[in-house]
Amino acid sequence: MSDVGACLDNAVVERFLVSLKHYWMLKIYQPTRKHMKKDVAEYRNITT
Repeated sequence: MSDVGACLDNAVVERFLVSLKHYWMLKIYQPTRKHMKKDVAEYRNITT
């Protein structure tokens, strides 16, 4: 949790998670948790 007045602390992580959800996870079929973990790792490598 961030302190009062430090509202931008989580902005980078929140933006990453929104992008992950909307642009990657909802468009690709995820049959198993193992498959999802692999796809998240790929997405993380693409965006960094």
